[in-house]
Amino acid sequence: MGVILEIFDWDWGGAEREFQRAIAMNPNYFDAHYEYGALLMRSKRLEEAESELEKAVRIDPLSFGAYTMLRSVCILTGETEKAEELRKKRNMLDPVPPATGSAVERAQQSIERDGRLPPCLANLAIAYFEAGQKAEAYKLIGELKQMYEESDMGNTALNITSVYLYLDEKVQALTWLGRAYERRDPLLIMLNVWSSLEPIRQDPRFKAIQKKMGSE
Repeated sequence: MGVILEIFDWDWGGAEREFQRAIAMNPNYFDAHYEYGALLMRSKRLEEAESELEKAVRIDPLSFGAYTMLRSVCILTGETEKAEELRKKRNMLDPVPPATGSAVERAQQSIERDGRLPPCLANLAIAYFEAGQKAEAYKLIGELKQMYEESDMGNTALNITSVYLYLDEKVQALTWLGRAYERRDPLLIMLNVWSSLEPIRQDPRFKAIQKKMGSE
């Protein structure tokens, strides 16, 4: 219930109450501590988030996701040594061999492993731009836009936003951010902490979306 209230309703207070209720019913319930910690991180309540996620790690020390989320909090708080220690622990649990080669090759390996998902296509588009392969990159932007038009895959718009932010095309980025809001893109729960959005964070249109989501 907490996850539904957070991701689909953007009811942050309601979600927090449900997570706390779940923890009160079962203090050793990993999912409740993990999801509550993630909510606190996205709300930039970082000290509380770190505490909850540390509890999650203690309950399930083999959880790749918990180490990843706790590391994200430590990066936001500037705890670089702890973040690096958590990265090493997390990587010991990862059954997938690390990608190798150039940025383009690594992005292509990700698509081979996970499929043509919006974040994978966006990462490959950015890698192509970095490599100077603009024609290939724009083809992928076209594929993402077609995916947005033809499917209801919720995170497509925000991944297009990230590509336009890499290109420093802020007008296009804000347009697609607006479309992400209209489609209730699940990734928008990361609005306050996703570093890719930093270039437009002070724009009035960005702040208006924050306000409508109740996440200022």
